[in-house]
This record gives sequence, C-alpha cells and structure tokens, in this order.
Amino acid sequence: MTGNGISISDDNTTCTISNIQGDITVYVKFAKHTYREPKSWIWTKTESGYSAAAIFICETCSKQVQSSPVTATKTFVKEATCTSAGQIEYIASVTFEGKVYSDKKTGETIPPKGHKLSKTPAKPATCTASGNKEYYTCGMCHAHFADNGGRTVIAQNSWIVNAKGHSIASRVDKKPTDKKEGCIVKGCGVCGYVEDRLVIPKKKLTLNLGKSAKLVSNARGCTFTLANAKKYGKYFKVDEKTGKVTTKKDYSTKIKKSIPIKVTVGGQTYTVTAKIKIPAPSVKITRKKVGDRYRYTFKYNIPKADKIKVRSNLKGMNTKVVDKYLSQPKSNADSYINLDLGKMKKVKFKIVAYYGKNVSETRVITK
Repeated sequence: MTGNGISISDDNTTCTISNIQGDITVYVKFAKHTYREPKSWIWTKTESGYSAAAIFICETCSKQVQSSPVTATKTFVKEATCTSAGQIEYIASVTFEGKVYSDKKTGETIPPKGHKLSKTPAKPATCTASGNKEYYTCGMCHAHFADNGGRTVIAQNSWIVNAKGHSIASRVDKKPTDKKEGCIVKGCGVCGYVEDRLVIPKKKLTLNLGKSAKLVSNARGCTFTLANAKKYGKYFKVDEKTGKVTTKKDYSTKIKKSIPIKVTVGGQTYTVTAKIKIPAPSVKITRKKVGDRYRYTFKYNIPKADKIKVRSNLKGMNTKVVDKYLSQPKSNADSYINLDLGKMKKVKFKIVAYYGKNVSETRVITK
C-alpha cells in the first residue's frame, strides 16, 4: 500500500510504515483464525503401531496448521475366535486450541486362533452307569466335536451312552447233592449283580419217625407237592407253604420208608426223597464170665414194639433159645443168654424191633 510518500506492507501479521515525517496514527484490525474439525489426518506407520497428526485449515484465510504427532492407541474392534478373524483399530486424539479431536484407522486383521482340542476317551456303559463315545472339546470356545480335526460339531451330551440295565435271569449256581443244598441265583449275567438267591433242597431227607424236619433251610420261593398225600396221611405230612415235614409214630399201617416230594423253585421242579427211619432200639448189654461161658444180659424197654430180634456173628448160636428169652419188647430177669465164644474174644450183636409190619433200624453192639 502506498500513498503520499507513505509505504505500508501487510503480511497479515505486521504492518511497516516508512518515509514518515511527523506523527501518524495507524489503526490496524486483524481477523481471528477460525478452525473447525480437522480437514484431514496424517497417519504414519511406526514400530509399535501408528502415530497421527491432524491438519486444520482456517475458514477465514485458509491457513493450514498441522498438530504435533501423537501415538495412536491400539484397540481390538473384534477379538479373534477359534474360527473367525479379529480386527485391530487405532485411535488417535489431539488437542488443538483447547479442544480434543479424534480419528480412527483400521489396523491389522487377526487370523482365527484355531481350536485347542482335548480328547475324552470312549467309556463303555455298564448295567447301572452311563458311558460315552469318544469326543473332543475345545478348551477355548468349549465346543464339542466328534473328530480330532474339529470338523464335525456335536451337541452337548450327544456323546452319552445310556446305561444298559441289568439282564436278569435265573440260573443254577450250585447243584444240590444228597447231603447238601443247591442254590439258584436270580441276577444279571453281564455284571454279576444278584437280585435274589433261592435255595434248592438237597436230594435226600432222612428223619426218624416221630420227628419233624424242614425240606429246605429257606422256603422262600418254593412250593411243595406231596403226591398221594392221603396214602401217607397217618404218619407223614408236608406243609405245602413252609416245606416242614411232620411224622407221627403210627404203626397201624406199613410205613413206606422212601417218599418222593416235589419241590418247585425258580421255575424248576426237583424231587426230594424223604427217607423215614424207625430208630434202632435202645439196648444195654453186660457180659459176665460164668464157668467156661459168658453170660450176656440184655436190658431194654421198647414202647409200642411188638417184639425184638437179636442176632450175632457167633457161629452156632441157638437162635431159638435167643428168641425165647430175648424177643419180648421189655426185658426181664430172664433176658440173658450164655454163649461159648470159643476162640472169639467179642461178639457183635445186631438188634431190631418190630412194630406190626414195620422194622426198626439195626442197633449194633459189640461185647
């Protein structure tokens, strides 16, 4: 600007006046810069990430100003998962003329992590406990897979194999003998679980007439059948529920010494042969030397017996004499015999009692 020998230069910030003589008053009014949002951002790649600076332009004079660079903050817009990629974002914030301005820049893509699988081995199911198929579990996303490559996804608990349940059946665990009971086991043939045990009666039962006995030690699950029960009714009875055998000393009929009884247990039928014995007579014998012979004195009392019979292993013993003095059911003063033993040192006597048509067991006494 020039005028009247005065030169003025204007660079928007200063005003120079030259060739002045005398006083002069100059009034200068400068316009204020007006900045809004950054016009642009300059992003620079660094070793640790990015730095950024903002470019501001004055709306009045179009003056351009660049902020000082700042280090951008790294954030994860999306975390990488086992199967999907993640994304990093950088955020830079600058302060200019008392205000804070921010900008974002999309950063690196994070590749999927991939599954970290652990194997659960197969476990067979039992009768009572469930098992499982082999499967794999990711320790990161907790998904489950049928294969170790993580290709086939399976639902929660789809690997469970339900318990099979017992296969219950009855079997003979121990066969009965003449002297020992057997056993039927009702249980699982797979795992050995026993639901119940039933007793099989022994094949033979021996009891003295007038006594009672059990066909089986535990009658649970057993039924008892006596064919021709009326035939034996006077002296032999069987309780069909408990298996208790009761006998009575009734000698009015011929006592059958072997009676079959059917016992059904565990779906099978067994035959028990009840053997009835008439007890051997109770006899006491004493021996005394009389001259060159021995006197054998018999002492006994056999109630309900009709007679007794005494025999020995002594050859030549006069059985008629023996029967004369030793046949009554009760002994008396004449119940003795004198025997010449010869070279024998002892005599073996066999004694039985008769009850009508029935004969007792044999009593053997050696004197």
